[in-house]
Amino acid sequence: MTRWQANCLLLLAGAIWGMGFVAQSTAMDSIGPFLFIGLRFLVAVVVIAPFAVREQLMTSRSQKQALTTGNLASFALIGVVLFAGMATQQVGLLTTSVTNSGFITGLYVVFTPLLVVLLFGQRPHGVIWIAALVSFLGIYLMSGGDLAQLVIGDLLTIGSAIFWALQVVLIARFVGQTGRPLMLSLVQFLVTALLALCIALAIEPVVWQAVTQAAAQILYTGIFA
Repeated sequence: MTRWQANCLLLLAGAIWGMGFVAQSTAMDSIGPFLFIGLRFLVAVVVIAPFAVREQLMTSRSQKQALTTGNLASFALIGVVLFAGMATQQVGLLTTSVTNSGFITGLYVVFTPLLVVLLFGQRPHGVIWIAALVSFLGIYLMSGGDLAQLVIGDLLTIGSAIFWALQVVLIARFVGQTGRPLMLSLVQFLVTALLALCIALAIEPVVWQAVTQAAAQILYTGIFA
């Protein structure tokens, strides 16, 4: 794959995720945030499982490199981080707008190199610091020039952006070692689904009719986003 093709795929991913914010928000007209997360990622597990199994078979044959318990543990850790990012973002949408959530979540682009500095001591390009300042200014203006006006949903979404950044850093760290991006996706989706469903069953009402009302949003975010 060329760099141009890779950049186009990332641009497409951004567009799909952007539309996903609307689905995430409207789904909660029918079901709770944790039930939505659990069902969304359960669908994702079903969709990606055949591809992950095929990848595992092909990679094992070509590289003769077995998937170790340590690899699976690192994938599961990324799944916990994914769940934390998803949970704070989804709950944040209860009290903040889709626009605010989309913008603030985008701060993970700034937080990612900052975490690389903190965790691995690798210094980013100077433009990153300019981007961080401009992003902070954007949040300041969105809050009406008063950061005290930020609602709890905005603060939760800032937290989710940090978790998303950590997820990106960990993925970059572990995928290259295993050569199994789809297996990593399968494991992290499964961990996220299980954690979310456990919480949903404990604290949220689970009504089949409500689930069917949110089926379109669950399928879109589970299959595409």
